[in-house]
Amino acid sequence: RYFKFMLYTAAERQPDRFFELYRALGPVDIGEPVSVTVRSCKINIDYLFALEEFLFLDSAFDLRAVRSVVEIGAGFGRTCHTLLALSDRIERYVIVDLAEVLELSRRVLAKAVPDQMHKIEFIDAVDTGAWHKVSADLAINIDSFQEMPPATIVSYMSGLISRCGYFYVKNPVAKYD
Repeated sequence: RYFKFMLYTAAERQPDRFFELYRALGPVDIGEPVSVTVRSCKINIDYLFALEEFLFLDSAFDLRAVRSVVEIGAGFGRTCHTLLALSDRIERYVIVDLAEVLELSRRVLAKAVPDQMHKIEFIDAVDTGAWHKVSADLAINIDSFQEMPPATIVSYMSGLISRCGYFYVKNPVAKYD
């Protein structure tokens, strides 16, 4: 109950545009996440965060200019789903993650954005040769740098992020030692 109360409170405080965009996302209930209904939208925590991140990016620079995105540690693909659903100008979205997680994101995204799967490339994080060749307009890392050794982060910074126009990072501070 406490979690649902907090989720409801966070959703209730969102601007009108949040709800317009949330409705435009399409399927956000894959896997049946815990959700609350606010303004006729079934809101779950993952897509609440994804929309907040989208709104931040949209306010920080012109997202319409972004044609390519690389995301390090995409998890099940909520950010990819959100950006592809709301930004029709993205032509290429590269996901770099662990092989086991890539399989999960492939399955979820095939259900969430089936008509856009041709835009998505999946690269195993262990295959440094493959992701060292990637460049993009926007690089994203959300909630995974804190799980990596510092040397891995340095490798991503010098071998991938340095070849991108913008870098959006959102990670907890002091969550892990």
